[in-house]
Amino acid sequence: MTMSLVQHLAWLMVAIFFLRVKTCLMATSNPIRDTLPVSGYSHLSQLQPFLPIARATVYKWNREVRFPQPVKLSAPITACHNSDIREWLNSLDHREANV
Repeated sequence: MTMSLVQHLAWLMVAIFFLRVKTCLMATSNPIRDTLPVSGYSHLSQLQPFLPIARATVYKWNREVRFPQPVKLSAPITACHNSDIREWLNSLDHREANV
């Protein structure tokens, strides 16, 4: 039994759809990191799930200026720019890719 032209086109459309889905999934390097807001501020406790380092390392690297510097929003509140954190995480990805 041979397929009609309509059946061939239907199979082709399904194949193109799945190819696009696969391409989109491959482009997303880290789905958890993608949930970090692009703008605004986040406290360290909110950033911790996205970071590949421990809280103590963040404080140490802040002193050594190896981590994005936090901003004092008020007397008890310190937070980081989400855009700075995203840039820092992307620079880590590039360093790991070059190793």
